[in-house]
Amino acid sequence: LLVLKKKFRRIGLDESWAHYLVNTYGKQSDLIIERFNETDEPVLELRLLLAELWFAVHYEMVGSSLDFFVRRTGRLYFDIQSVRAFGKEVVSQLADYLKWSEAKYDSELVALEKALHHCVAFKQ
Repeated sequence: LLVLKKKFRRIGLDESWAHYLVNTYGKQSDLIIERFNETDEPVLELRLLLAELWFAVHYEMVGSSLDFFVRRTGRLYFDIQSVRAFGKEVVSQLADYLKWSEAKYDSELVALEKALHHCVAFKQ
């Protein structure tokens, strides 16, 4: 954890992400960091998220945006701002990984938007 915190500090990512990765993925965090280092996405938080997604698709059978944002990361409930900010990029990357049709891509965007709305809309 200390080594990961130092790495994150050096590249400009908040070291709380090191805690998140280790608590979520354990020793497999190393694979996510390797993927993170292989990409050139300038937005560091998005780069980390996409590295997580790559890992989740290739090692954990994640098959949808909600599978990733709810079951695997819990971000829909505990970091909804990241889902709002990067949800479309995640769906787009999933479409590439899983060879989705345009109709499947569109339905994933709709499902994610509905889930976001459900989390913040309260009936009285």
